[in-house]
Amino acid sequence: MPTKKRRVGFIPRSDVLDLINKLSFESNLSISKIINILPVILMFINFWLTIETVISSCKTTIVKMIIRLIKKG
Repeated sequence: MPTKKRRVGFIPRSDVLDLINKLSFESNLSISKIINILPVILMFINFWLTIETVISSCKTTIVKMIIRLIKKG
């Protein structure tokens, strides 16, 4: 439910504004609601990317430890 009014506290780049307008139209939500939802989504994505990085790092460390143990054995 996009409106012609732009009441955002920042001026996004034109490509970002196009994406916001597209999301607003497709989800039938106001631009304001889309802008308020985006930080939550980004924090969630960042959290999962961080978790995946930690898990990947742990897997690498575990594999290295196993290789060292095999070489010592």
